[in-house]
Amino acid sequence: AQAAHRARSQSLLARRERRLQAQEEEAALPPPAPEPPEAPAPRQPLRPTAEIEGRSDWGLFDRQCVDHTDFKEFTYNCDGHKLHLRRTPASPRISAAAEALTCWALRHPRCFRRRRVLEVGAGQGLPGLIIAA
Repeated sequence: AQAAHRARSQSLLARRERRLQAQEEEAALPPPAPEPPEAPAPRQPLRPTAEIEGRSDWGLFDRQCVDHTDFKEFTYNCDGHKLHLRRTPASPRISAAAEALTCWALRHPRCFRRRRVLEVGAGQGLPGLIIAA
């Protein structure tokens, strides 16, 4: 039994010696050269999902977009009314409030019959233009 125990101990010691020797050899090797980073892909301008899907920024109306160098030209289809707007970098989008007011105005046309509407600070003027149409 003692001989088996001694053989087992020597086997474990030999295994430990080999493991330590392998670790020392690995530590002696020079570290691998880092791989050069891949060149980043050229950045593409983001195109809003709504524009791709043919919907307005807030999803309430159908629209088509024509992209020019200085501006974007949008054609909104608001319950049969086609409205053409040009959007410059100074006016990047139509607000959710403007789209909501336009929807409300289209659902309640009697509120605006025989009335004059003046929209001050109109931004793109979507509600005022639809009401006037």
